[in-house]
Amino acid sequence: MGVTVFISHASQTGPEARRLAEALTRLGLKVWLDERDFQPGDRWGQSMQDALDEADAYVVLVRGGEDPGEWLRTEWKEAARRTALRPEKKILPVVIGDGPLPPYLRLWQRILMESDVAQTALLISEAIDAPGTNETPTDSPAMRPVVESWRRRLEQIEKSAEAMRPEVERVK
Repeated sequence: MGVTVFISHASQTGPEARRLAEALTRLGLKVWLDERDFQPGDRWGQSMQDALDEADAYVVLVRGGEDPGEWLRTEWKEAARRTALRPEKKILPVVIGDGPLPPYLRLWQRILMESDVAQTALLISEAIDAPGTNETPTDSPAMRPVVESWRRRLEQIEKSAEAMRPEVERVK
């Protein structure tokens, strides 16, 4: 399979996330869904980081008007970091119901998830395959210096973390 989709969701949207994962899989996409893809003995943090690294697109599933919680915000931040470094990766907010998106997702065009999950999956698939880049406000000329600064800082952080890895392993 080609494209990998990471589905980020809160526990209260688990049933919708499962149905969406099944519909995306039927369309030929490889889907990562926490409750299905975590294996016994996996370290959640590392398994999630690996899945985020491998993903080509990030579906952030939220119920309109609800606070999805800290874990979903953490996954979104990690997805946003990866799209800043690799703009061909896409963040696709999918909202269930009519309420507003959380503030941190309002920079991306959302997809409304209605009762027809197959149609929602098709819209996601089309968005992933759409030509062009992952246009976000960070692509504007005014934001380029800021984004470049983020990228440099993220690279520094990643190098520091890598340098610390032997010490962390030794302490374990």
